[in-house]
Amino acid sequence: MVLVEDRSDYFVGDGPEGYRTGAVGPAGDIFAWGALLAYAATGRLPFGTGAPDVVAVRVMSGDPDLAGIPDDLLALVTSALAKTPQERPTAAALAGQCTVLLAAQTTQVLQPGAAGPTLVGDLVTAGWEGLPAAEDDPAWTLALRRIARRRTWLVAAAAVTGFAVAAASAYLIADHNQDGQRDSTRAAPAQHPAGPSRRTLGGRPGQDAHPAAR
Repeated sequence: MVLVEDRSDYFVGDGPEGYRTGAVGPAGDIFAWGALLAYAATGRLPFGTGAPDVVAVRVMSGDPDLAGIPDDLLALVTSALAKTPQERPTAAALAGQCTVLLAAQTTQVLQPGAAGPTLVGDLVTAGWEGLPAAEDDPAWTLALRRIARRRTWLVAAAAVTGFAVAAASAYLIADHNQDGQRDSTRAAPAQHPAGPSRRTLGGRPGQDAHPAAR
């Protein structure tokens, strides 16, 4: 239940369905939002004041007081205060419509002692008038130099990192190739020169078993 004004005798509730059946839901929140927006736009409670039961009857069957609401908001408030939940827009639809309205509006500022409000755009323009151009501002030039130095350091650091990664990769590849060659050499069988078999004679190596006749 939503209390629109800080008064105990005015409750919007959760829409007419909240008073009739006690049903609550997003549609009831939309109804309360419409009543709040009507009060903010006019300064009047859309269903008046009085005892809670009297206000409840107005919410269920009476028409809200929407006189004085700006035209661009009137359609939103009217749809939000529809008597049946099915006729009310969703929160997403209302958010989209409000965004469009805000984008089309111009914000004004009422300064103390001013005869009338001033557009924010005019205030910004007046504040920028008389300022030096960016290329003539020493602070801006110094900032550009700092950015250029920082960019140079970043490029140098990236180059050093790339060189280190490339060197480490080359070393690992070369070391891997050397390990492969050593493993191949160990796995190859020993080869002996071809020739007549020589036997030992009398336990002396290097002598033929059947020496040639002298």
